Amino acid sequence: MGKKTVIGVLLIIMQILIIKYGLLSSQENIDSFKGEEFSYYIGFFIPTIVGIILIGKDIHNKQKGK
Repeated sequence: MGKKTVIGVLLIIMQILIIKYGLLSSQENIDSFKGEEFSYYIGFFIPTIVGIILIGKDIHNKQKGK
């Protein structure tokens, strides 16, 4: 695995852990975020999307190198 793949996987794992055990675990936090739901979700999913893009680029570069 290349560096980009490792970073991408770590970003995605981090997001999953934050969603599972962090902000979404308490109902109060969910209620307080209702107003800013859009920015809240964007903040969560941008790192995941970046991670997927990094993994995709890494795989693409490996295939080119063959």
